[in-house]
Amino acid sequence: MQKRSQAEDTGGTFVRSRKAKRKFRVKGNGNSKLADRLFRFSVLLILICAVSQGSRSEPSKSPELQTATGWFQRADGLTNLRLPGSAPFLMKVTFHAYPGIDLSQPGRSPIITGDGTYEETWLAPDKWRREVTLGGYHAVEVRAAGVRKFQASSDYEPSRVLMLLDALLDPIPRTLLSPELEMAEPKWKLDKSKKAGSLVVLFHFNRNSQYIPASSSYEFSLGGFLLRAVSAGLVTTWQEQQSFAGKWFPRTLSVGTRRNNLLTAVVSLNSPGKIAEILFQLPGSAADPGLTIRPLQYYEVKPPSILPTVLSVFSLAETGITGLAVVDRHGVPHEVEALGHVNGSIGKDWVDTIRQERFAPATIDGSPCEFLVHFLPSTGPSFPPTVFQP
Repeated sequence: MQKRSQAEDTGGTFVRSRKAKRKFRVKGNGNSKLADRLFRFSVLLILICAVSQGSRSEPSKSPELQTATGWFQRADGLTNLRLPGSAPFLMKVTFHAYPGIDLSQPGRSPIITGDGTYEETWLAPDKWRREVTLGGYHAVEVRAAGVRKFQASSDYEPSRVLMLLDALLDPIPRTLLSPELEMAEPKWKLDKSKKAGSLVVLFHFNRNSQYIPASSSYEFSLGGFLLRAVSAGLVTTWQEQQSFAGKWFPRTLSVGTRRNNLLTAVVSLNSPGKIAEILFQLPGSAADPGLTIRPLQYYEVKPPSILPTVLSVFSLAETGITGLAVVDRHGVPHEVEALGHVNGSIGKDWVDTIRQERFAPATIDGSPCEFLVHFLPSTGPSFPPTVFQP
C-alpha cells in the first residue's frame, strides 16, 4: 500500500507537499472542473469573510450634508442603541470622577468623586435595568411589565453621574434632532477643518435659542460620528467607536471643561445572554415621574426658578462666571461649582451664594424632579442670570 507521508488528507481532496502544493485533486475522480469549482468557492468564501471584517470599521464617508439637523440625525441613526427593534445589550462602564475647580476648604468638598461603575441591561424600550455606583451613592432603576421603579441612596444624583448618563443616553438632545421643538429654529454655521490628520465637520451655533447657549459647537467625523460637543461650559468627547449589532458605541468618553477633565469613562457592550427575570424586579410601588437617574432635559420639564432671596442683592452677571449645580427635588442646590478659570475670592463668593439659595424645584408631569442647572453670565450687569440646560 502506497504511503501518504507527503500528502495531507483534506476530506475528499489532498494536497501534496513541495511539487504539488498548488494542485488540487479529487480522490477517486480526475474531474478537474470540480476541483476548479472548489478552488473558486474557497476564494469566494475568503472574500466574504474579508468584507464581513471590513464592515466592522467606520462607515464609508457619506456625501456631505448641508444642514446641522441632517448631521445630528445621521449621528443619532448610527449610535442610538435604544430604538424599538434594536438588539438587546449589556453595557458596562467604569469611570472616574474628578473634582474640577474646588473652591471648598480642604477635605470639605461637596462634590462626589472617585471611581464608579454603571451597568445597563437593555432588552427593549419597555424592559431594562440601570444601576450606578459612585462613592457612597448607589441607585437602581428598572422598567418591566409596564411599571418603572427606582431606588437610590440619596435625594439627588451626583453631578458626575448625570454627566455620564447624559453622554450615554442623550448625546444628541431631541431639540437638535427636531428643531421644531424650539420657538425659533436655531441657525448653525458650518465649518470644515483638518484635525489630527483627518477632515472634520464643525457646526458653530451663532444665534441665541430657547435651549441652546450661543457658545455651542458640535464636531463630526465625515463618517457621521459625533466626536465632540461644547455647550454651557462643558466639553464632551466620544472616542474609539466600536460596532455592535449594526450600531456603534464609543469605547471611551470624557466630560470636562476646556482646562481639565471632570469625568473619564471606558465602555464595553455585549450580548446580554440569558437573563433571569429577578433582575427586573424591585420592591415597592411605581416611581413618580420625577424619580429617575436619567438626566431630564430642559424641554421635558418646567425648569427650576430662583426664589427671591440672596440673589436679589448679588449679580451673577457681573462675575462673568459659568457654573452648574444639581438642584434636588426639594429645591436645594448641591455640588455647586464654577467652570473655567475664576478669581479665587469672587468664585468662592459665587459658590457660597448659590449654596445658600433655594429654588422652586423643576417638575415633570407635575412631579418634582432634580435638575442639573447651568448658570451662564448674561451680556451685561443689568440682565438677570441665565439658566440653561441644553
